[in-house]
Amino acid sequence: MTMSPAVAATFERLLAVGRREFLTTTVDEILCSSAGLARQQDWPLASLAALADGLSLPTEYVFFAQPVHLQLQRDSFTIAGPEALSLQKAEADSLLTLLNEHFAEQGLKFVQSPHCADRWYLQVQTPPHIQTTPVDVAVGRDIRSLLPHGQDAAFWNAFLNEVQMLLFEHPLNQAREAQGALPVNGVWVYGGGVLPAKSPRLLPLLFAEDAVARGLATLQAGECHAVPQDMRKLLRHEATQAWLVPIESAAAVVNGLPMLWQALRRGALSQLELNIALGDRVLQCRVNKWDTYQFWRKSTPWTEVLGG
Repeated sequence: MTMSPAVAATFERLLAVGRREFLTTTVDEILCSSAGLARQQDWPLASLAALADGLSLPTEYVFFAQPVHLQLQRDSFTIAGPEALSLQKAEADSLLTLLNEHFAEQGLKFVQSPHCADRWYLQVQTPPHIQTTPVDVAVGRDIRSLLPHGQDAAFWNAFLNEVQMLLFEHPLNQAREAQGALPVNGVWVYGGGVLPAKSPRLLPLLFAEDAVARGLATLQAGECHAVPQDMRKLLRHEATQAWLVPIESAAAVVNGLPMLWQALRRGALSQLELNIALGDRVLQCRVNKWDTYQFWRKSTPWTEVLGG
């Protein structure tokens, strides 16, 4: 993350005066919990994203099946996520055809998002008894302790190994390696569940690019707005609460921090809550109007705070 000196100074003041807490969770999970959704074996992230993608899977148990590159380390494997693969639709179609032909008899079906070549889903006929780890948490780490665990873990870990063997032999991966691209030699299964019937608590105003957040808005029969490039647009809405879930537009939010700071000081915002994804943790920082006047609190470089 890069930011101008003025933006960095504001960010550091927010972190200095706010009430900070490191949480072992993800931003998607915080969003689901805030909407009152119940955790199943996992949080039902994949079913929400599938809803946003326009896929009709209302009663299916659905996982994300994220295509990944498994990297052999000295005595373990790590994974590289979608950003490292740049998977094209034709490539994804070829791999999914192979996987669906092979696993059809087991009642497993891979489905591709119509909007994103590397967002795959896995439909299963019988809800499994496993817990999984989100791919954002697993990327770059030793995966041994992050694999599916629970009553049905043996089946699912054998399934993942079988997928690896199938993909390893696929001509597409040989062609990718010849071109200097990473092979797609595995999938990462996570976020399983059945689509909830409804969301118990309404999130009144949602700005998001994330498929899970957009699916949650659809479940609530609400509207999901595009993340504004100008943060002043947030203050023009009359809702008592707004959620902002940026991905590609994260820079716009970061650059808008000085404006949000001033909005807090003059009372246009009653509270600002930052949830910053840091792998397997989230740094949550809550700031209200009166916090901004705690001039005696010393700022610390934001890189040190996020690294803590």
